[in-house]
Amino acid sequence: MSLSRRNFLRVLAAAPLGRALARADPAAPPFGVTCALPESRAGFARALMGQATPLVMALPGAAGWDDAIERHVRGGRLVIFESGAAFGDARCFAEQRAGLRSAFGLTIDEPVRLWSENRPPYLDLVWPAPARIRDFSFAIAVRGGEVVGRIGGLPVAALRPAGDGALLFLGSPVGPALGHADPEARAWLASVVDHPPTIAARSRSAAGAITRAAPAAHSATTIAVNTSIV
Repeated sequence: MSLSRRNFLRVLAAAPLGRALARADPAAPPFGVTCALPESRAGFARALMGQATPLVMALPGAAGWDDAIERHVRGGRLVIFESGAAFGDARCFAEQRAGLRSAFGLTIDEPVRLWSENRPPYLDLVWPAPARIRDFSFAIAVRGGEVVGRIGGLPVAALRPAGDGALLFLGSPVGPALGHADPEARAWLASVVDHPPTIAARSRSAAGAITRAAPAAHSATTIAVNTSIV
């Protein structure tokens, strides 16, 4: 029986991707976070399928918060936290805002509808490689950390080192572009998983750039999103 695109995304979003894509991790995944944007989760899954990467955890379309995220970061992981708060409820947004502020000193604003604000409809990223990716209608501004992505003058992506790892906050979803095989989006994600910051990310080079770690062999990316979809 053939599946429609919508039904395919629902099935893929409900799949246990942590087991399908990566070796089980001894640390408990942040199951307090749910996925509010199945299309984004599907996009990350497609882009990362079969890749071996150094200690990267992706949380696509994340709604809500879980204190385990801070433990993963401080323990040496790069956590890609793609906020899906614009697609969840007010309670999830409040939890996420409080969690980001408490754990990482990041402050997020209410979601804005970019098209209605007549803002440029592209996300411009500068770390770890430049990329320009079409936006997904909503974005969340972030303050704190190092701004690594903007839409017009709006800062929507930030890198925050903590402990032995770092949190990469994305307030504009890139997963849908990954799912559509956008070449810039996929090249950017490949750069992220090839050059995650380690404890050295807290120190600056003479040029002011973040020091990047060399890729580690035989490690894996985990997509750790609660299989219950908001």
